[in-house]
Amino acid sequence: MVVTELTRGPFSGHRGPVASGDSQLAKHLAQLPADIEETETLFQLEFRRMRFGHAAEKVRERVSETTWQCFWRTTGENQPVKKVAEQLGSTAGAVRVARCRVLAKIREEIATNPLEDEQ
Repeated sequence: MVVTELTRGPFSGHRGPVASGDSQLAKHLAQLPADIEETETLFQLEFRRMRFGHAAEKVRERVSETTWQCFWRTTGENQPVKKVAEQLGSTAGAVRVARCRVLAKIREEIATNPLEDEQ
């Protein structure tokens, strides 16, 4: 440090950065996660999405297409219940009931069936 101050410090007459500019260090630092907690949170979020998708696929096989459309259009596509009811020739109440039933089945699927290795 003393040598650096003498050869590159304010009294040396040399102006400019002291760093070497080595890009390997910059590449290494760029590959490190910015924050361990943030990485864990993203991992947990992705895991939950995967679990939901897996359970939803299983439930979709067990319900009618109309029931699934009531759920998916109002939940996945965020369409208004009234609009979905009109499109499917149903009532708003029937759409809400179908959505709730599918959601309950998905929750049950997640709770009772551990994630299986897909082969």
